[in-house]
Amino acid sequence: MGLRLNVNNDLAAFAGIVPCGIADGTVTSLRQELGRDFDLVEVKVVLAAEFWALLPGFLLEGADPTAARE
Repeated sequence: MGLRLNVNNDLAAFAGIVPCGIADGTVTSLRQELGRDFDLVEVKVVLAAEFWALLPGFLLEGADPTAARE
């Protein structure tokens, strides 16, 4: 199981990909959907905090969800 979040990347390389086997699906990014660039550290912090809030037992116990890692 994994998660891929496209943030500010160039999506040209994904043009020939069928995401998750969904024939009419497309690959997108936060930038493409929301029309602006995002700070990657901020995205990591927000994503980790949301995971922590929704799935507290999923992440390592005692982990700091606001500690961004490069």
